[in-house]
Amino acid sequence: MTRSDPGTRGLSIVVVLIISTIIAWGIFLILKALSIPKALPCTHPSAQSLVLALSGLLILHWIAGAKFFPRSYWYFLAVDTVLILLTFWLGAYAYSPLKFSELENPVLREFVVITRESGKRHIAPDAIITLGGNSIAYIQPVLPPGNTRCMWNSLHGGALDGQDSCNVLYTPPAAEYDILKVNIQPGCGLASSVEQIRISILP
Repeated sequence: MTRSDPGTRGLSIVVVLIISTIIAWGIFLILKALSIPKALPCTHPSAQSLVLALSGLLILHWIAGAKFFPRSYWYFLAVDTVLILLTFWLGAYAYSPLKFSELENPVLREFVVITRESGKRHIAPDAIITLGGNSIAYIQPVLPPGNTRCMWNSLHGGALDGQDSCNVLYTPPAAEYDILKVNIQPGCGLASSVEQIRISILP
């Protein structure tokens, strides 16, 4: 009875690792390019794509492992499982130590402002827009899906229809300018934030 060469066994594991890495990376890039809807709530989009890619790799190892690399079969399944759990933990807004709310702003991306005079505009936070004194603007903060609450406030008393919702109808006050602030309270364990739009009001 002959024993297998340790070098051959090691080469087999290396080859499997290389192929697995290429497959997982390919699935990840495809998922990112497709911009699939979020399947994991309160999770960073890149982490979701990586979890799905690693899950596909786990299924592939489970189906083909016993036949093509039986000696390291359970090792790869265990590594896949640990990587999936680690990625989910690092990507979950509520539990991750990466502090997504501090490193980037996953809550507010931009405002969409719609008026009869100017149509639809995309406005960055703290930008200045010009409205006529008799204009009515529909303002919507672009937020990720989730249980997010908003509260609006006008510095000079502009009329707000939907003040306690995230989408609001705004009528400018009788003033030269106004500052419209919104207090955003997201779910998913993210920190609250206050954003604003500065408004120049025409006579």
